[in-house]
Amino acid sequence: MFLGIDVSKATLDVALIKDQKKPRHRVFANTAAGHAQLLGWLADNGGQQIHACMEATGTFAEAAALCLHAAGHVVSVVNPAQVYHFAQTSLSRTKTDKVDAQTIAKFCQMYQPPAWVPPAPQIRTLQALARRLDTLLEMQTTEKNRLAAGPSNQEVSASIETVLTFLDKEIKAIKRQINEHLSNHPDLRQKRDLLVSIPGIADTSAAAILAEL
Repeated sequence: MFLGIDVSKATLDVALIKDQKKPRHRVFANTAAGHAQLLGWLADNGGQQIHACMEATGTFAEAAALCLHAAGHVVSVVNPAQVYHFAQTSLSRTKTDKVDAQTIAKFCQMYQPPAWVPPAPQIRTLQALARRLDTLLEMQTTEKNRLAAGPSNQEVSASIETVLTFLDKEIKAIKRQINEHLSNHPDLRQKRDLLVSIPGIADTSAAAILAEL
């Protein structure tokens, strides 16, 4: 049995291919409750172990992939370009969430892509911290640019400076948490130390590399 999942922030559009019959389609919320309902639906349809496939869509797909993997199903997380070109060769011109889910299911059935292996818990924690730091640094840069542009009055300048003070505090706190996390895991600490020994690689870059690669 093969399951195609079209992932969005709010929903999972799924298509299940079973016994060469017409794909069965359902929509579930992309929440913990929705994931549990998906597992129940698969069990009701005889899916003791299915091969699920979804496109790599960042954090939106992670929780569903982890849930399916933990339930004993095979999960593949593939490059969206692969599915896109497969759809082109199939002469599929209609694009809806339902059709996309069916296309992903057919791609999974035909190519049976390699199984995805979830990152270790310490890596997932590092990813969350590193991504949060990246977001905060982007916000800081935006506010600094606003201040450099010369706000129209003193009240706006004061507001920007207040936000910058808060962001600076949060950035320092996240950096401290990242360093503590790396120090608490000898394997990550050793890799961090090797990376920062390279000219041009500092702690923030090392953490990002370890989190994403």
